Amino acid sequence: MQEQNSLDTLPDAVRQVLLEYGKHFSGGTPYDKREEYCDENCLVLNVVTPGIDERKRPVMVYIHGGGYMSGSGAVTAAICDRLADEEDIIIVTVNHRLNLFGGLYLGEFDEEYAESGIAGQLDLVMALQWIRSNIEKFSGDPSNVTLIGESGGGIKIGHLMSMPAAKGLYSKAIIVSGSIQIGAKTKEQGTAETLKVLKQLGIAKRIGESFWKYRQKP
Repeated sequence: MQEQNSLDTLPDAVRQVLLEYGKHFSGGTPYDKREEYCDENCLVLNVVTPGIDERKRPVMVYIHGGGYMSGSGAVTAAICDRLADEEDIIIVTVNHRLNLFGGLYLGEFDEEYAESGIAGQLDLVMALQWIRSNIEKFSGDPSNVTLIGESGGGIKIGHLMSMPAAKGLYSKAIIVSGSIQIGAKTKEQGTAETLKVLKQLGIAKRIGESFWKYRQKP
């Protein structure tokens, strides 16, 4: 789930930037999200391979940008046929939970959700685990996996490089225009942001002078 902005609703300066952005990141398609299909059932990936044979080809895993708020692995998958053919490599693009679904930290309210703040990152780990287990069926080499990500995708690769759960799931990494401190926010900061979201939604309950605690049980 992500914003459904139309280019028609944006200021002209921003619209021109996104039109230029589309030339490089969407195969020439205008970067207009109004027609994009959004669904919480987003844990899918795309595999582009030059062929199914006995070879073991290098694997490139592309993690899309979008500031943790938007984007899709389908954009790059749609334009990478030439790269796969010319370089004789396999390209995998992944989708994962974004925005509140992928990063809202609820661990302070219920221990069951202790890892909720990194749900999107855990989705990427799960994708890499799938690649390790299945990429040979597409003539890929699970021991030769390179991560590449741009902007928010690059930052996520930085996080993956610091996660024990991702150890051994890739061999190389390329970060494009995505540099940030790995420990970007504390649990306290994450909780403060969550409280703002709950208050905005009108479902927060105030306890004390400056702290809300909310727990919803099915």
